[in-house]
Amino acid sequence: MFKKIEQGIFSTCSKPASATAQWWNTFVRIKDDKENIIPFVQCIKCLSIFAYESCKTGSSTRKAHAESCLGGSSPTSRKEEQYVSNIDSHAIKDITDLFSVFKIGSEKLSADNVPTLHSVLPWFYKFRKSCEIKATDRPCIAQLRKKLLTKLDAKLWLTDIHYIATFLHPETKSLPKRNKRAKRDDISVDDVLKEFISNENLSIDDEEPYDEVIEYMKRKVNYSSGEDVLLWWKKHSCIYSQLSRLALALLSIPASSATSERIFSETGRILEARRQLLSAESLDSLVFLRNFR
Repeated sequence: MFKKIEQGIFSTCSKPASATAQWWNTFVRIKDDKENIIPFVQCIKCLSIFAYESCKTGSSTRKAHAESCLGGSSPTSRKEEQYVSNIDSHAIKDITDLFSVFKIGSEKLSADNVPTLHSVLPWFYKFRKSCEIKATDRPCIAQLRKKLLTKLDAKLWLTDIHYIATFLHPETKSLPKRNKRAKRDDISVDDVLKEFISNENLSIDDEEPYDEVIEYMKRKVNYSSGEDVLLWWKKHSCIYSQLSRLALALLSIPASSATSERIFSETGRILEARRQLLSAESLDSLVFLRNFR
């Protein structure tokens, strides 16, 4: 619609006579190519367009916008045009390209309905790769990459659990070499396996779980891309009895707390002012039905 106004296809006209509120002075009505007034208005200061239909559309949004513009929140009124006019469009593109990797990765790692723990290691290396400074980088981009790498190393710690989870996914079982930072939480593969082996099995054959690991490492597994990895391990539990128990336990762990945080936020929306008398059991049931149907 803005383009049509800019091209002269649509035009603007003054506010309706019945519009007496002070904030209406910030808006004009919009007419189509047949001179019919359409249910939209345009801010004369920032050119933003809002829906408007008399007696049907509330005025709070337009009123707040008008007060914001009149209050000096626009770049022009704050004398900040230089921050807009001096933006390097090429630098902006480089920044968005760099951040897009982190956006996609964070969405993958915070997925709700699929295993994600095995993806931490591959995405970590992908993040680090994207932070490598290139010879063609502008100074601001090189500085940004360096800062991101510092934050990445400070905020994301890999443990043996991440390496084992990656190993237990058929698509990513060829593990890269364990780095020094993983030693922060020094849990050996043997310790993790032993935790999932019953005393009865240990008394029969102490080497069984380790034989399964060797067999899994050597064998070329048949795994279709996109297949549910938990179902895959369940189907292969007859071959890898102990390893499948470990895989099902580890791969069920989410890579991030995003799902829990979303559920917590949804709980707040359920337990609003009108529903303060809900019992704890009823609230638990509603949260469960909302998220795990």
